[in-house]
Formats: sequence, C-alpha cells, structure tokens
Amino acid sequence: MLAWQHGFKPAVAVYAPRDLAAFAAAAQWVQTACQAVEELGQSVGFIHADMHQWNYLFSGEDEVRVIDFDDCGWGYYIYDMAVTLTDIDNRDDFAALRHAFLTGYTRIQPLPPGYETYINHFSAARILFMLQWLLGRAHPEPWAWGEAYRRTAVGRLERLLAEATLP
Repeated sequence: MLAWQHGFKPAVAVYAPRDLAAFAAAAQWVQTACQAVEELGQSVGFIHADMHQWNYLFSGEDEVRVIDFDDCGWGYYIYDMAVTLTDIDNRDDFAALRHAFLTGYTRIQPLPPGYETYINHFSAARILFMLQWLLGRAHPEPWAWGEAYRRTAVGRLERLLAEATLP
C-alpha cells in the first residue's frame, strides 16, 4: 500500500490529484484495518490471493474447487474473501450473493468475532492491488476489462470509504 502513499508513478500519469488522494486515503484505511484484524488473531496464513469467479469450479452441487495457484502465498485470510466478493460487487444481486457466500463460508470455517466488519477494507486493498498490477505492467495489454477497471476504481474506492465504519 505504500506505493499509493508516496506517489505511484504510473498512477500519477493517469489519474488526477483528487483521485490519487482517494487512493492514498484508501491505502491508509486498509493499513489501519490490517492492524485491527491482526489483533483479532488467527488472521494470517497461506492464501490463494486470487480467488475470483474464474479461478474456482463447481464439482457437483455441493463442492467448489479452486484452480490457478500462481498468486498464492502468505497473507490475510480475509483477503481471499474480499477478492471473491470484490469481483462481483457491481452486480444488482450483490447483497444476496455476499450473504450467501458468507453463510456458506461460515458453515465450514467460523469467522472470529468482528471479522466480517473488515471485508470492505480488504476489498479496497484488492482494488488498489489490481490497479498497481494493471498500471505497473511493462507491456500493458489492451484488455477491455482493464480499461473499465481503471475507469471505475476511484468511484468504487470512494463508495467503500463512504460506507466505512471502523470499530
């Protein structure tokens, strides 16, 4: 997150100062949440780190199988949850999907008290990560989704920050 606080050169070339300020505010918000989540305990371990809808498959009616492990490593468990949810947060039925996801998740693994509060923070982390990835590529691909992601990132972060309530 420090790249946003100290001026990420590829972003400076693309975004207005007001947008960069939103990125820095989101980065600070995420950093504060990281500290709070660590205090809850059992928050860090080996994660997939890219568990969006194209990286899991359904097996039968009851099982989900995760694929594409090239981003996995040490990180916050809640980040995996945020990646999944951030990828679908533009859908009209997002609230119902979020509820279903969390219900299914907690059937397998209960969440520490207060954990759910920080999912939006880690959604902001995912948005910032994806922007760093998209803007930092030496040979950017002209992906339509990448352009759309860049255009909507500021609004998405501002929405998350507006909904923010850190305990």
